[in-house]
Amino acid sequence: GLMSCLPLGQNQVEIQRGLTTSSTAIFIPFTTQELFQNGKEALYYGINALSNNLIMVDRKKLKNPNGLILGTPGSGKSFSAKREIANCFLLTTDDIIVCDPESEYAPLVERLHGQVIKISPTSGDYINPMDLNLDYSDDESPLSLKSDFILSLCELIVGGKEGLQPVQKTIIDRCVRLVYHDYLNDPRPENMPVLED
Repeated sequence: GLMSCLPLGQNQVEIQRGLTTSSTAIFIPFTTQELFQNGKEALYYGINALSNNLIMVDRKKLKNPNGLILGTPGSGKSFSAKREIANCFLLTTDDIIVCDPESEYAPLVERLHGQVIKISPTSGDYINPMDLNLDYSDDESPLSLKSDFILSLCELIVGGKEGLQPVQKTIIDRCVRLVYHDYLNDPRPENMPVLED
C-alpha cells in the first residue's frame, strides 16, 4: 500500500476508483488562473483570492477593454471606480471623462486638478447639438450628417405619430445649411451656431 502511495507511478494494489475532475484537481493544488500583465500602464484591480497574487491589467492590451463594476450597495463599487480613476490618472496619459449626475466624483476631480463641468439650466456650460466637426467623415459631407442629426432631434422633440411633415423637414434642412454659412466661410469656434440661431 505504501509503495502505491508514493509518486512513482506504480500501483501495487489492484483496486481502481473513478474520480471526478474536481476531485482529481485536489492532487494539483498549485494550478490557479492568474491575471497579471506587465507594462507601464497596467493597473491594480485587486488580489487573486486563491493565490494571493496581484491582479494587474492593461486594458488597452485586451480584446475588449470595457469594464463593468457590479455589487450590492455598500460593497465598494464607487471606491473601486475612484481607485481605478486615480491609478489611471497617475500611470497613463489618458483623458478621463466621468458622467456624474450626483456630483459624487467632484472632490476627486478637484483633488486631481481636473475640470468639473456642471450642465444645468442655470449654468453657463451647455452641450451644443449644432457643433460641427469638419473632419468627421471622409465619405459624406459633415454638413449633410449634421442636417440629418438636427432633423432627427427635431422629430424627437415634436414626437407624435406623424412626426415632422415633409415641408417642415425641407425648411429645417434649408435653415441648417443657412445657419452654418458663416462658420463654413470662417471655421472658428466663436462662429459655431447654437440651437437658438
